[in-house]
Amino acid sequence: MSETRPHYQLDLLGIVSLNILSMACIGTWSFFYVSYWSSQMYWLMMIVDLFLYSHEIWFIVIIGL
Repeated sequence: MSETRPHYQLDLLGIVSLNILSMACIGTWSFFYVSYWSSQMYWLMMIVDLFLYSHEIWFIVIIGL
């Protein structure tokens, strides 16, 4: 009976370390996913701002002529 206890403790420690490892992997992937989408939204907003700003420049040029 005493020989099986260390085996169970080892299994428990293995499960705990596996859970910590999987949580770390999920945290890393979610961080990269959020970073990717935030950078995509940043570039989209930059393009929209550039598009709107270029229209204002063309409007000023046309009014000036």
